Amino acid sequence: MPYVTSWEQFAREEGEQRGEAKALLRLLKVKFGPTTLEIELRVQTAEPAQLDVWLTRILTAAFQNPETSVQEARGGSCWSPRF
Repeated sequence: MPYVTSWEQFAREEGEQRGEAKALLRLLKVKFGPTTLEIELRVQTAEPAQLDVWLTRILTAAFQNPETSVQEARGGSCWSPRF
């Protein structure tokens, strides 16, 4: 296994995270139409574990908000998709 510095590892993980955020934003746009700046910033600053959850949920999402089930459980409202 080649030697990898901590900086190289950090750069690799950062690149993977940016790629996942980019993929999620593309899927949101295809499924629901244009996203807001708020959504884009939220996705771009999300932790890797949260991105994984959202990438899985987008497959069956019926609403624009990736945390729909969490909000419903708390009694909050959900965003409807824009057409």
